Amino acid sequence: MCNEIMDQEGRSCVWMNALQISGKSVSSKSTAYLDYAATAPPDPRVIEAMLPFLSEFYGNPSSVHGPGRKARHAVEECREQVAALLAADPGEILFMGSGTEADNSALYSVLSTEVPGHLITSEAEHDAIRNTAVYLASQGARVTFLSPDRSGGTSVDDVEASFADASPFVSIMHVNNETGVVNDVGRMADRVHAENGVIHTDAVQSAACYPLQSLTERVDMMSLSGHKIGGPKGVGLLFVRSGVVAGRVIHGGSQERNRRAGTENVAGIVGFTKALELAQSAQELVGSKIRRKRDRLRDELSRSLGERVLITTPDSDELSCPHILHTLFLDENGCGLDGEMLILGLDMEGVYVSSGAACSSGTIEPSHVLLSMQIDRHMARSAVRYSLGKETTDEEIDIAIDRTVQVVRRVGRQQ
Repeated sequence: MCNEIMDQEGRSCVWMNALQISGKSVSSKSTAYLDYAATAPPDPRVIEAMLPFLSEFYGNPSSVHGPGRKARHAVEECREQVAALLAADPGEILFMGSGTEADNSALYSVLSTEVPGHLITSEAEHDAIRNTAVYLASQGARVTFLSPDRSGGTSVDDVEASFADASPFVSIMHVNNETGVVNDVGRMADRVHAENGVIHTDAVQSAACYPLQSLTERVDMMSLSGHKIGGPKGVGLLFVRSGVVAGRVIHGGSQERNRRAGTENVAGIVGFTKALELAQSAQELVGSKIRRKRDRLRDELSRSLGERVLITTPDSDELSCPHILHTLFLDENGCGLDGEMLILGLDMEGVYVSSGAACSSGTIEPSHVLLSMQIDRHMARSAVRYSLGKETTDEEIDIAIDRTVQVVRRVGRQQ
């Protein structure tokens, strides 16, 4: 495949191949957005809540004059509202610039002499955890990477078996952002605390479908992100239980109780708070509706494509989140299809999904999560992740089923 070669009109061969696969130049059909695990469309009620703080209420929360005090009041009111949603104290809520920053801040705790120094995590974690752990290891921190199971999950027994002489600092995500497997973070927390350790969980993919109070009552730290639940991009949160020391990634002023420097994103915090309120108030109903749609997508793809589709997301409701379906598509000989062609072909057909892997210079690289699951590199490149949200309709599921089958068969003939 000629990823970097351009035709005379400046179009890449990859794009030209995608056009051939789709059978048209520009899609005029209805579309299906199934990439909620990457970002969810902003809820209109969130936008409405943010607008005043993008216009008349523009003060800096650190200023002591009237406009500044109004901004400060908004931030602290949001902190109290979020704390109530999470059954936490307001002092345990730190607003961040993203879920990634929240993850970094949590893990940087291992460099403190006041917390355990043995970091235990999984090879299947999001890069915000995995790459930070690699960096911390280079700075002298003791780090253990656990191998996941065939669905990307991490077992409680494996976590406990990795405990050594030092009290553990464990970071395991609640819901895997690629495969959708759910880790039993609550049971892990019990075992970690029995060893006087600390546990953090990345719950970025959890807020739309799970009650977060069930996590905050067990773990010591938890990361969230606004744009995964219909809130704005560029804002996140780190829950830090009282008495636990959080790391410091950004140095400067004394904002966020001297634990996260930088002028607060007031409008973003307001939007995040509204999005979290909406998500948590409807998580049970939304989760059940999404799961029915996700299961229909899974069942119909399996029925139509048979052995040409492998599902890595667990079938069990207990072991899988409602909104993610992770697939590998094969040709008639059982070899993985070209994932780049699949994603671009679906895009041209108006089905918007992800590979769940990094895309660099027009080439989809195999996901580190899939490689850690012992999936062959070539097979890992055939991955497609469908992720649903509260706005996902039955029509979008029908569109995704029909056009996925078409694209998989077309790509198979092209290879």
